[in-house]
Amino acid sequence: MQKNLIFLGLVSAFALFSRPALAAEQAKSADAFVDSVGVTTHIPYFDTAYGSFDTVVKPYLQELGVRHIRDGGTIDSTTAARMNALAAIGIKGTLLLEPSSASADAISVKNFIIAVESVNEPDYGENLNFVYKGQNFNQGGAAAFTNDLKNAIRNSSDAQIRALPILPPSLVYTASHQTFRNQMGADFGDFGNMHSYTGNGLPGSVLAARMSEAKIVTGASKSVISTETGFVTIPNTSNTIRVSENVQKKYVLRNLLAHFNAGVVRTFNYELLDTVSTWNDKLDGSQENCHWGLIAERDNQAVINSNGGVRRLEKKPAFDALKNLLAQLKDPGSAFSPGSLRYSIGGANTAVIRKTLLQKRDGKFFLVMWQ
Repeated sequence: MQKNLIFLGLVSAFALFSRPALAAEQAKSADAFVDSVGVTTHIPYFDTAYGSFDTVVKPYLQELGVRHIRDGGTIDSTTAARMNALAAIGIKGTLLLEPSSASADAISVKNFIIAVESVNEPDYGENLNFVYKGQNFNQGGAAAFTNDLKNAIRNSSDAQIRALPILPPSLVYTASHQTFRNQMGADFGDFGNMHSYTGNGLPGSVLAARMSEAKIVTGASKSVISTETGFVTIPNTSNTIRVSENVQKKYVLRNLLAHFNAGVVRTFNYELLDTVSTWNDKLDGSQENCHWGLIAERDNQAVINSNGGVRRLEKKPAFDALKNLLAQLKDPGSAFSPGSLRYSIGGANTAVIRKTLLQKRDGKFFLVMWQ
């Protein structure tokens, strides 16, 4: 087997030396990493840049090279048509759905949807007022929502929809996971669901804790999906979790690799575009939610129209960094068993190095290293 080692340095170069009697390290599939990467989008947000589907959303997703998005909300005919257009170019979706319309909505995008997700963060933030059938989170509202969603999907008239995996709600507080598990009365979820934000902390630093919490809901044997993680580039320097766009570039890649190393099935970076609208309209640093995207909206005050028109979009450095990594590592094809490689890393302070060893079907190895 060919053993060409291609070094992908994300931060700084480290010396690589060949030494005798080294232990072999098992590689993982390079394409498996590519397939683990997704981005969050808001296709139904017509009064944001997401409203410009043919000229913004679709071409940017194609350029980025991701195969998965996470979205949801009301799946009207326009949204369904746009999601199905993404399916036609090989992009699939994990969707947050409402119980009352879940089956019909899923059927309308059956070539696009590959997983169903319950309610987003019902125990936190703007969803603290979450109520379903007269019950808030602590009263069992999210559990009732999830049970109704499960029943809608499992009783769908379409066999493909009935077979879709279902994710539990994303929960923020540690205690909420046990609360929800108790309300459900049994383990629930085909995959665990977590939001693995680190603020401006090091990528992957919260993974063990968040994965453990997610498995309180599903049981220890289930794999985990991160439906949101990312880094905000809000201009306001007093914001306690902001990072610069240059740091975002580095952290996004490291974060996705750290999740893959930890066995996370799929990791959705939040989000594709800065989200600016008539209800979330400040680019001056006063609204954090405007600045999570891989693509920035650059004007101080966006002019929004009913068709989602925007002034000016510009790729942040993280966009091109992720695009280049995915392009370098993509390797679609039939399943194969990656081999192992003997190598060593020389130089000072190697204990701080993090790494991922990958292999393509042609036998080439890729070693990605970062601090």
